[in-house]
Amino acid sequence: GEDWVREGHRVFDALARLRVPLIAALNGSAFGGGLELAATADLRIAEEGAKFGLPETGLGMVPGWSGTQRLVRRFGSRVVRRLALGGEIVTSAAALALGLVDEVVPAGGSLAAAQVWADRISQRGPIATLVAKRLINAAEGEDKEATLEILASAFVATTDELKEGVASFREKRRPQFTNPALDPA
Repeated sequence: GEDWVREGHRVFDALARLRVPLIAALNGSAFGGGLELAATADLRIAEEGAKFGLPETGLGMVPGWSGTQRLVRRFGSRVVRRLALGGEIVTSAAALALGLVDEVVPAGGSLAAAQVWADRISQRGPIATLVAKRLINAAEGEDKEATLEILASAFVATTDELKEGVASFREKRRPQFTNPALDPA
């Protein structure tokens, strides 16, 4: 049991710390570990009809892969209490209202909606996007010790990116960022 929980934490932490933004396309049910996995994503797109919950306490267990930690940081203790303590199962519409998901789309549309978000993100400054993600994670307690180093490296590393961003704004054109900072490797 304990090794399984540690390995789950290791995998979920690695997903949450991916350099590139992670988008979850959700259909069906995301209960227990499924919701904990979805919480590692930066954006969550749910289809109508999807359901979410943390049913573990009803089985005499506790959420084991960050259900009482990462979920509180991402969604707030009020929401997690409803799910973990009360066993509430919520629809995609309720999940949107509670902040568990970022968008609800018709059934069958989550992958297309996730691709729209991926395309939108890919047009942003790659280094700035990378740094923004790391700073957001740091604010949520994912990498507190790295915050100052992130800011320092962002200041130094984004010079060309910043110049291109400002130039494209002035010239009323789409920026042409060339830095491969968001390559998954």
